[in-house]
Amino acid sequence: MYYRTCPDCGAHLDPSEQCDCKKEKQPQENEHCFSKSSVTK
Repeated sequence: MYYRTCPDCGAHLDPSEQCDCKKEKQPQENEHCFSKSSVTK
């Protein structure tokens, strides 16, 4: 299998895949902002 390595972050990419490491990360809908201390058992 052939892959490229992103020179900026080291991610392994398919030959035609573009790395998104320089794009600003957008929060996804199913990500929650809970810290471990705020979760009660």
